[in-house]
Amino acid sequence: MDRQELRSLADQCVVRLFNVAKTSNNLKGPYVRDIKEAAQTMSDIVEMLANRTASEELRRLWAINARLENENEHLRTELRALRRDFSERKKSPAREPAPATEPPLGISDMLGELQRALTLTMGEMINARIAGLEDRLLPAKRVRPPLQADLRR
Repeated sequence: MDRQELRSLADQCVVRLFNVAKTSNNLKGPYVRDIKEAAQTMSDIVEMLANRTASEELRRLWAINARLENENEHLRTELRALRRDFSERKKSPAREPAPATEPPLGISDMLGELQRALTLTMGEMINARIAGLEDRLLPAKRVRPPLQADLRR
């Protein structure tokens, strides 16, 4: 289909939508307005596309293509740099880890304090979770028959 055929077909569809909006008695006002707005928008879009010349479209596509080529070249350069870094790391001898030594006294104190703080925090969290569950538990079973005082309550 050429441009004129597409434009006439779209115009026919728009006219049908306007007719449905006008003649339908079962549609409420907002629906009629929405149908008319959609038909007008579709008509405007088709008109814009039909009026777009081939040179405008070609310029737009060239701009998109140039942007994508620049992005592609940037990604290739970045990939080359990453491959070069990876191969250099592979070629360099692996460093032996330093022998394990006793941590300084200050660090062991900090680790002990951190462990204590974590233990307290976790204990509080667990206690809070258990307290939330206690409300949902069944009542405790009685191990003795009810006393007369219990029956009065």
